[in-house]
Amino acid sequence: MQDRPDHLPSSYKTAIVMSVVCILCASGLLWWLTPLAVQSSFKLGAKPRPTEPPIHDYFAITDPKDSDSFTDRAMSRARVGDLKGALADFNEAIILNPKNARAYFGRAQVYVDQEKHKKAVEDFNLAVKYEPGNAEYWLARGRGISTAGGKREEVLVNYDKGIELDPKNPELYCARAYIRGLMLKTQGAIDDLNMAAQYDKKDAYIPFARGNEQLVLKNTDAAFKDFDLALALYPEYSAVLCARGRLHSELGDAKAAMRDFDRAVKVAPDDPWPRECRGMERERIGDKAGAAEDKKQQKILEAKEKAKEKRVKKKRYEFITNPQIYKFANDTLASAQKMFGAAKVPIKRLYIMYRTGNSCQTVMVDEKRGVFCICMANDETTDAYYHSLGHELVHLLNTRLADPYIEGICSWVGANSNPPPRRQFKVWTKQYDRGVTKLKFYKETYVMIQDLIANLKLDGIKDMLKYVRWDGDSKWWQQVDIDAWLKSLPEEKRIIARDIINKYADDIEKHLPDDGAYSFARPSDRGSYKKEWLHREAHDSPAHRENPKLLLPHEPGYVTPASLTKDHQAAQDAIKSVTADEDDEFETNTLPAQEPGKPMSAKTDLQQSTEQQPLPEPVSQPQSSR
Repeated sequence: MQDRPDHLPSSYKTAIVMSVVCILCASGLLWWLTPLAVQSSFKLGAKPRPTEPPIHDYFAITDPKDSDSFTDRAMSRARVGDLKGALADFNEAIILNPKNARAYFGRAQVYVDQEKHKKAVEDFNLAVKYEPGNAEYWLARGRGISTAGGKREEVLVNYDKGIELDPKNPELYCARAYIRGLMLKTQGAIDDLNMAAQYDKKDAYIPFARGNEQLVLKNTDAAFKDFDLALALYPEYSAVLCARGRLHSELGDAKAAMRDFDRAVKVAPDDPWPRECRGMERERIGDKAGAAEDKKQQKILEAKEKAKEKRVKKKRYEFITNPQIYKFANDTLASAQKMFGAAKVPIKRLYIMYRTGNSCQTVMVDEKRGVFCICMANDETTDAYYHSLGHELVHLLNTRLADPYIEGICSWVGANSNPPPRRQFKVWTKQYDRGVTKLKFYKETYVMIQDLIANLKLDGIKDMLKYVRWDGDSKWWQQVDIDAWLKSLPEEKRIIARDIINKYADDIEKHLPDDGAYSFARPSDRGSYKKEWLHREAHDSPAHRENPKLLLPHEPGYVTPASLTKDHQAAQDAIKSVTADEDDEFETNTLPAQEPGKPMSAKTDLQQSTEQQPLPEPVSQPQSSR
């Protein structure tokens, strides 16, 4: 029998069903393989260009057309170490605007990093030519001429001009003092360092350099005073410890010298110079075995330094152009500012890069122009990419803030961020959580903030980042003023928050990164808030509301009544418990205010030999980064 047109045989039906199933499976597979497609696009360097930009300056970031945009991107590349990419962008910026002083200045700095000092001086000359009123350019040109082996008189002319333009800049005075010291104009160098100290009382390099100049004039008492001041500012400044130890040695105080050398070795175990100093002192006092051991360790450390220089791996850099990522960054940053307040420095332009390595980095490239850069250590195809990026985005709210509270908040926002629809998988969020909790410091800060939010709700901690102070004597890093924040909370929340922080404080302090940037301020006055809260609870009890004149157990004139309500009795017992059992716990162990933090670890770059070579020229401190 012939089949009718509207009746399909079973074999046809099976074929149609199988086709539909294949299509559905393919669609599902395609949905799951989307990240792989993104990976392919990323590796091929594809530049998706949406019909509508995800953020207002997206094309200026990913596909610049004007000189200033190329300069901003070049500065960002240079700031995170991509010198090749920075040089290419600076060249484009200069082609588009041959009078762009900022581009010449930036390119000159790249040449300095590449040790092309003559080219650097040529570009510094052009930067000064097109923007002669910028003191930073005169300072940089002076240093460039000095590094290139130019005449010291010419270097001084540049520093003089810089000081004329910016008479309160301590960096200029330090630079001029260094050159004056080389020219044996010792008193002039001391005068400059006095001026620098007047405008910057936190930089340990200034009294260190002045102490060395005092030694040239044989002013040993003044030198000791300056070395002591430098160590008060930066107790682990090994170069100062070595300089003071050598002075003790010259004056015949071997015990004091050995104390300083031992301490220098302890705080800088990978630096061969303290070993050399201690070895010479041990040899001088007849400790031949100790001197031989120090000399041996010195050679081992020097060999390690040379090997490390040879092992430096070439990093790969790539600018992120995926519009989906910039849209995520824009939305996440807007949400973070809504939760925790506006960024300290308005964010006018943000560059996102991929850089091979073990850690991500958030950098303030140009504070005046509001230019920032985030370097991601994982590319956009990895599972936890968006959560990691969410963490870094919160650092943009204050890139100078370096303490456990901001790290915990960053991790919490990262875990609760909202990736694009096709990247929202619970398993990926869990993978991010596992990654955070593998590192003890990040785990403890993350769990602490989770605990605070669970007990106080998000509204309870939303103002935390508004209470910020400079970290001791540091002029680069800030920390949350935890006591000020706690004081702003209602009494009930205040004690809850403080108890939570103290629960994690010991472990956080134990695993705090020792990089000179991070510090941790614990809550002070451990028991006062708890007593205040329990006092309020007792006064709010039903019995006390009925009889406001009723005295409490800790108040003068109290006589135990024959009968008390259950609520009032419980409140009284709580008061007794605090006054009797917890006074010692909360008062005798009260912590002092946070001690001044250490300056940036970058200061260790200045810890050079003061015997075999002149005191190093002061270097510019980088913009803050986290």
